[in-house]
Amino acid sequence: KNMVVFAKEVKKLNPNFLITQPVYGYPQCPAEGEVVSASFTNGKSNNLAQSVGIMVYSDEDSLQWVADWHGSYGVPYANILPGIQGAATSSSIGKMASDVNAQNLGGFMVWFASVWDKTNNRKALSYGWMDATTNNGTTGSAWAKAL
Repeated sequence: KNMVVFAKEVKKLNPNFLITQPVYGYPQCPAEGEVVSASFTNGKSNNLAQSVGIMVYSDEDSLQWVADWHGSYGVPYANILPGIQGAATSSSIGKMASDVNAQNLGGFMVWFASVWDKTNNRKALSYGWMDATTNNGTTGSAWAKAL
């Protein structure tokens, strides 16, 4: 319940502050479910969290959880952001973009995609296999097309 109190206080201090509630595929900690429940009622926004970001970063696997967040918590499809890993293949990126559009979702969130230091032409930061820099030379156009 503290997260809901905190989010409400943030919105009171700055009504234009955007809150995205990160969630697992299915609720795994009470605080995330409480924030989502306080943010949406019967498919309508209560002006707390603007979106729910599904933290499943394995190609299009996060899409399987969209119906749960929509059905169980009343999150409108347009407020759901499924996740994908930064090192996704071009075909996975394209499929995710197509599915997000077909389901009228709010977009998708990417884990670790913007880490290339153009000044020095090298990785600015590395996070392991999910890091987009592992194959940025082959997927750059796919990310641009997805936008």
